[in-house]
Amino acid sequence: MKTPQKLSDIIICEKCGAENTKGTKICRECENPLTKDYYKGLWFMNILTTLLLFLFPLIILFYIVDFEISTHFIKQVKNGLVYSVEVNAKSIENYLNERRADLLSISKLDVTSINQISSKMLLFKRLVAEKQCFDFIAVANPRGDIIFSTNNIQANIKTREYFKQSMNGNYYNSGIFYSDVLESNAMVISSPLFDYDNKIIGIILASICLRTFYELILDLRIGETSEVFIVDQQGVFLSSSRLGGNILGEKGYCRGDSNPHTGEGGVKIHRDYRGKKVICAYKKFGPLHGYFVSEMDVKEALAPLTKLKNIMFLIFIIFGCFLILSSFVFSRRTTYLLKKLTGTLRTALDEVSQKKDTINTINMELRRRLVDCEGLGNRIRVSEEFIKNIINSISSGLIAIDNKLAITYCNNYVKMFSRLKDREINKNIYEALPLLNNEEIKMNIGKIFSHNEAFKIGRININQDRTTLI
Repeated sequence: MKTPQKLSDIIICEKCGAENTKGTKICRECENPLTKDYYKGLWFMNILTTLLLFLFPLIILFYIVDFEISTHFIKQVKNGLVYSVEVNAKSIENYLNERRADLLSISKLDVTSINQISSKMLLFKRLVAEKQCFDFIAVANPRGDIIFSTNNIQANIKTREYFKQSMNGNYYNSGIFYSDVLESNAMVISSPLFDYDNKIIGIILASICLRTFYELILDLRIGETSEVFIVDQQGVFLSSSRLGGNILGEKGYCRGDSNPHTGEGGVKIHRDYRGKKVICAYKKFGPLHGYFVSEMDVKEALAPLTKLKNIMFLIFIIFGCFLILSSFVFSRRTTYLLKKLTGTLRTALDEVSQKKDTINTINMELRRRLVDCEGLGNRIRVSEEFIKNIINSISSGLIAIDNKLAITYCNNYVKMFSRLKDREINKNIYEALPLLNNEEIKMNIGKIFSHNEAFKIGRININQDRTTLI
C-alpha cells in the first residue's frame, strides 16, 4: 500500500491544482511559480499600519505645533513693528504740536499794520536762537512778498499752498518738500498773522529744522535690518532710511510693484526699495500727509523661528526614526510569531492528517475483515442448514441437549411422534419429554457429561398411558 504524503511535504499549485514535492519552485504541470512569500507582505502591512497609527498623528502634531509657534512668533514681530510706529508717531505728533504752539504764540502782535513788523525782529530772532528747532521765521504780506526773515531771504510765496491756507485763516503744515527758494528740503508751518484788532495782515511762517526733526525718529532696533522712516502718500521717502533710502529721491517699495502704503495703516509683507522681502507695519500720519513705516527683513525676522523649526524638526526626526525602528522590530517580531504559530499548526495538521490516514487504513482493514466474516457466516449458515436437513431426513428421533440437560435441537421425527413444540426448545429434557423420565436413561445421560464418553442404549420399552412408545 502506498504511504500517504504529509501536507508539509507537498505544494499544491494554485493555478492547476497539481501536487509538487516540497522545495519545488515551479509547478511541474503548468510551470506556474509555487513560492509566494505571504509573510513578507504581512510584514510590510504591519509596518505600514504601525506607521499610519503612530507616525501620521506625530506628523500632524508637528504641523500643528509648527503652525501655532509660527503664528505666535510672527504676531510678536508684527506687534513689535506696530509698537515702533505708534511710539514714533506719538513722539513726532507731540513735537509738531509744540512747534505749532510756538508759532501761534507769536502770530498775534500788538501792531496796527504789516509795516510795523520790523519792531518785532528781536522777538523772532530770540525765539529761533532759544528753541533751535526752527531754521528761520519769516513774515509775508497779503501779496505773498516776504518782508521779514531771520535768515534774510527774499521771495514771493503767493503760489505756495501754505500761504493760501494761512491767508484763509488756517494753521497749515506743508510736510517735507523740496524748496526752490531754499534750494533744500524743508518743512514749513504757517499761520495767519493778526494785528492788534485780530485782523489778518499777512502770514507768519517757520521752517522746522529737519536735522532736529529726524533725530526724534526713534529706531527701536528690533533687528539688524529694522528701520523706521516716513513716506508720503505716493511712497516717496520723507526721511532717510538707515539702509540707504534717499529723501524725496526714492520710493520705499520695489520699483515696478504697487504702493503697499495705502489706507489708514496695517501690516503687510512686500519688497522694499532694495528688492528685499520685508514685514512692514505702517500708519497714516496726517500732519505730514504721509505714513510712518517700520519694517524688517522677513529672513531676519523669521530667523529665530526657522532655527526653532529646525530644532523641532530634528526632535521629530529622532522620534520618527525611533518609531520607524520600533515598528520594524515589532512587525518582524509579530511576523516571526505568526510564522512560528503557522508552522506549529501545519505540523499539527500533518499529524492529524497522518492519524486520519492511519484510521482510514484501519477502517479499510476492518471493512475487509467484516466482508470476510460475512462470507464465513453465510457459509456457516449454509452448512448448518445442510446439516439440519440431513438430521431431519433421519428416520429415527434425534435430540441434542447441553450440560444443563436443556434441549437445544431435535429433528422433525421427534417433533412428529412426541408432539414436542418449538416453544419447548431450551427446556429441560425431562420436563419437555416426560416419557424419557427413566432411571436407566438418566444414568447413561449423566455418564456422558461425567465421563465425557459416548454410550449406546439398547432397545427399551417406554410406556405412557400403558402404551408402548419405544
